[in-house]
Amino acid sequence: MQTFPPVLAVAGAIVTLSGFQLVGDAATIEYVSSHVGEQRPVRLGDGSVITLNTDSLIKMSFDGAALHVEVLRGEVLFNMLPNPSRHLVVSVRDLEIFDTATIFSVRLVEDGQIRVTVEEGEVRLSNANLRQVPLAHHQQAVSDQHANRLELKKGLDPRAIERQLAWREGRLVFVCEPLSQVAQEFNRYNLTKLEVDPLVAKVQVGGEFSATDVMGFVELMPRLDEGIRWEHLPPREGGDAVLRLFRVPSTTHVSRRYKPCES
Repeated sequence: MQTFPPVLAVAGAIVTLSGFQLVGDAATIEYVSSHVGEQRPVRLGDGSVITLNTDSLIKMSFDGAALHVEVLRGEVLFNMLPNPSRHLVVSVRDLEIFDTATIFSVRLVEDGQIRVTVEEGEVRLSNANLRQVPLAHHQQAVSDQHANRLELKKGLDPRAIERQLAWREGRLVFVCEPLSQVAQEFNRYNLTKLEVDPLVAKVQVGGEFSATDVMGFVELMPRLDEGIRWEHLPPREGGDAVLRLFRVPSTTHVSRRYKPCES
């Protein structure tokens, strides 16, 4: 794992930064991280808040009126208030995001994609191949550096954005999503990892769950689908506990709750 030499050691659940002062001729640099299952807010002096989702890492540098935030890992929500004396630039890999007053999130997805979602206001996106592409409220951009493309999704349902950002309240919300994908989301928030047998990987799940209650989720699954069971497996290399979901032999899928998810 790549390590970063911290200029300032950050501890505690809430970080407060009062301004954008310089130290000598060099910009102030700070690294802020969150643990697995933790949401860590960074409060700026103007009332804006930058919130790190589970297992995230950012590098912040203050240079005069400019605030630069580099997203190095995970997912970050920016709730920026109007401030004519502050300019925010967010960078993530080859993508830069320019903002003045907006609520938007940036997520580094496991497959290498970058997902930028604007809840309110407008940002501008830029990389080596494009200049100042606007992204407004209820819009999303997915950048794939490997495929060298940027996909814009406009007119998103506000409820879809609310579901994506439900982690702000410690929740995960799914609408008829495959169990394999649901497990991936739970694994972001828990040291105990979910493993899904291929026979149940496509079972669709809908509902609202506590992001950090993975045991509660696996205990619920047999009641939603009487053919599904779970078991403890020996810890993986590195010490993570594992819960495996699988189908009992000679049983068929019988969902008692999520009929809209069934074809």
